[in-house]
Amino acid sequence: MTDLEFTVPRGYAADWALFTDWCAATDHVALPAAPATSVAFLQENRAAPHTHRRRVTAINRIHLEHGHQPPGADPAVRDWLTQQLGQPERADRRPVRAVVDEAIARIPVGGWPTGLFGRRDALLVLLRHRAGLTHRQLADLTSNDLTIDVDQCLHIGIGGGQVLAPADDPAVCPACIWRRWRTLLRLATRYTTTGRLAELLGPAEASPSTHACQRPSKRGGPTQPVPVFPPIDRWGSVPLPLRPTTIRSSIALTGQHLSDRPPVHPTVVDSTAASELLIGPPEPRMPVLNVAATYEQTYAAGLAARREALEELAEAGRALDAVDAMVDALNARVAELDRWIAGPYARSEY
Repeated sequence: MTDLEFTVPRGYAADWALFTDWCAATDHVALPAAPATSVAFLQENRAAPHTHRRRVTAINRIHLEHGHQPPGADPAVRDWLTQQLGQPERADRRPVRAVVDEAIARIPVGGWPTGLFGRRDALLVLLRHRAGLTHRQLADLTSNDLTIDVDQCLHIGIGGGQVLAPADDPAVCPACIWRRWRTLLRLATRYTTTGRLAELLGPAEASPSTHACQRPSKRGGPTQPVPVFPPIDRWGSVPLPLRPTTIRSSIALTGQHLSDRPPVHPTVVDSTAASELLIGPPEPRMPVLNVAATYEQTYAAGLAARREALEELAEAGRALDAVDAMVDALNARVAELDRWIAGPYARSEY
């Protein structure tokens, strides 16, 4: 959107012009702009941190004057700016605790592989929005920075040394959230197979009903300090050696979980579904197009052919989904083989 016919307030013209030019060059909408568009603009147009803040102010001002929601009010943009300025999030700007607790409570902590993603994400949201750690601090956080005392309080070794008290609800209890993820993090460092992790996670549950922090534990976290938030691939594998997730992923995850569109992680097909897919994959169907027999019928036949082609193209998405499901099936069989090999030597680590 380049030809915006209105008067830009004095002092914002240069920054707004830069933004609209960038949007035109990259095929983005400038007004109203999505928060992701604003973040991409800031990332691709490097500048001093306070220049970034001025640019966001200009974008917000134009949006407000035209009755649109300012992109800078979105958590993703605020988080990006906070990270650039190197400042922890101010307590008065954090989401209210009830909102954060509600977001954490709806994150699944059971089932495979959703529970694996969920346990990591629950801790990520807790430390970002309850403790106010910056995304850089989250990326630098190691397992040695989080400890649980005898009173089941969670101690955070960076960001001012905060202490999060236990909660009555196991789903939002800080010590429980850390302990649930700590168990899987320790197993990940021991080259545990995905099949074994899936067994430990068990079936999906609506919400934890017991306090993990109150159960006796023979083992703590990983024996060596490792990143608390490593990336996880869609199959539930945590690549070794562990490395921290990117700041961009941290911003996206923490923002999405507080929105009305939380991230949905893909499921992995079980062995029964795998067998059915591998035995009888769907046969592709070739489109049949009607060709006009006479000149007078050309126009109508062309429209009919386009409609039929669009219907056939709609099948392409379902065909690709089937291919993706077959890949899931093959990975499920590999996981079963890993579990069979490790079966005699598997020990209860949960």
